[in-house]
Order: sequence, then structure tokens, then C-alpha cells
Amino acid sequence: DARRFCRLIEQEAVVGFVVGLPVHSSGDESQKSQEARRFGDWLHQETGLPVTYFDERYTSVQADQILGDAGLTKKRRRERRDMLAAQILLAAFLDSQRQSSPGALDD
Repeated sequence: DARRFCRLIEQEAVVGFVVGLPVHSSGDESQKSQEARRFGDWLHQETGLPVTYFDERYTSVQADQILGDAGLTKKRRRERRDMLAAQILLAAFLDSQRQSSPGALDD
């Protein structure tokens, strides 16, 4: 709900959001991409902050590999995969901003 995001913005001095955009390996958008864009549009409308969409291809695969290499059980990997995939996505986004290389998928 919007109140939760507004509290987070105040507490953490948030200046914008990065939303993972699930696209096919070809780069074409999927049904899930449209859902992510609707969420990003809602987030922008509710908070007034900018939303950047960033390619999230293979982040879950990378997370699974890292968690598997750490020796976690399948259950533990499932529990932690989405959180780690989000961290991988954010790290890739921040790296792309530092290097001024393409990667952000704008509207």
C-alpha cells in the first residue's frame, strides 16, 4: 500500500525506485514486463518519485548459483532467491550508473 512506501521514503531519504523488468532472453518484453510497468506507474503516481526500469534477466539464475555454491538446501535457496536476485539487480543498476553504460530500460 502507498502509505508503506511513503514511510520508507521519509525514513530512508529515497530519491527514486528501480523496478526489475522481466524480459525474454531476446530482449522482448513479456506479460510480466507489463505487470512490472503497471506497478512502476502506480509507484510513481503515489510517491511522485522517478522510477527506472532495469533488465532483470538472469538475476534469479545468478542468485540460485550463489546460494547453491553456499551449500544451502533447496528450501533455503527458495526462501532467499528473490531477495538475493533483487540485490543483484540493484548492484547491476548502480554499476551501470557509475560506468555510464547502457542498461536502464526507459519508457
